[in-house]
Amino acid sequence: MNPARHRYIMPSQNGPQSPSAALFLGEIDDRRQSKRVCHRFFTRIAARAAVCLAIGCITGCERPPPQNANAAPQPADHAAASQPASSQPAAPAILPESAGWATAQCLSRLDAKDETARRSAAVRLVQLSKVDALCTAEPLSDEQARRLRVAKLGEGSWCLGLEAAIERKLTMPVLIDGEGNVSIPVDEAEEEAAAIFVSADPEVFPHVVLTPLRVLIVGEDIIPAIVAKTLGGARFEYRRKDDRWPYLVLSIEKHAPSSAPGSEPAAAALPAPSGDPAAATRPAPSGSPATASAPEDALDEDDPAAVEAEPTEAARFRWDPYESAFIGPAADKLPNPPGGRFEIDIPESKAFIPVGGDIPDAPPPVQQQPPQRRRPDRPPD
Repeated sequence: MNPARHRYIMPSQNGPQSPSAALFLGEIDDRRQSKRVCHRFFTRIAARAAVCLAIGCITGCERPPPQNANAAPQPADHAAASQPASSQPAAPAILPESAGWATAQCLSRLDAKDETARRSAAVRLVQLSKVDALCTAEPLSDEQARRLRVAKLGEGSWCLGLEAAIERKLTMPVLIDGEGNVSIPVDEAEEEAAAIFVSADPEVFPHVVLTPLRVLIVGEDIIPAIVAKTLGGARFEYRRKDDRWPYLVLSIEKHAPSSAPGSEPAAAALPAPSGDPAAATRPAPSGSPATASAPEDALDEDDPAAVEAEPTEAARFRWDPYESAFIGPAADKLPNPPGGRFEIDIPESKAFIPVGGDIPDAPPPVQQQPPQRRRPDRPPD
């Protein structure tokens, strides 16, 4: 018998209680007990829900405000720039400890995997040698230092220069040998315009330095391969098409003729970047003006004047690995200006074989006068 129900079954003052009354009182007690259990269960659930709601409110206040779904996504560099500078300190372009490195320590780091270590070692060698190089001119700004690159030219030979948009091209080059000696391969007047092109295979095509008037081969020695007497406004450029081997050209800019007498001359095209093979055949980008004073549509593909303004190849010089020399014309006419002409100084060009071009006419043969017969001396009277 249920104990809770048993306590209601007790004798009354008037006699024993009826069975129906006892059953009714037991059911009432069971209902009260069920209500107490349900009340405790829902009270615990409500308390847990209140705690979870409070935690969610606190966490939601700490989250950043939601971004607009229609807003354009920000680039990664912009997001990094928006963060506090203290959380992501920029690494130095030149390692501070490199100021105490000796020559041997610098040489051991020129082939390191870390670009910063290689750059720091090369800059330190330039400082130790006291060479006034333009690429490391003091004071060396952090922006310019980050553009410095070290390229390996061979066993015990490196090059330091400023990175350019063209692959394997370094401007204002400085050469470093296996003993830590630093040298500038060009004259002081040529240094700012000089650029070295690092070859992928020096046995097939050498490392070359291009200046306004010279082509230098960089190997065990520096050889003046091509030296120009005059270029008539043309310049040496490095070219490479697809996966073929590189070659050199003389590039000249054509000036567009005026469309009518007395009219303003047409704007000239932008100079083609050195080493870009497609630059001579494509118009100026639509997003940038063709010249500083010309409108964007100054170079139109349908305009004959614009086509005339594009740079053109005046001569080509091919490298012959068997002869270890460049082969090309020694002199020829230029497409522009009228009467223009270039000429290579053959005696000063130590790795050049003249082939083709404008060959001067052979001088007419000199007609020699027949020897005059000597008259016999007359005997004295």
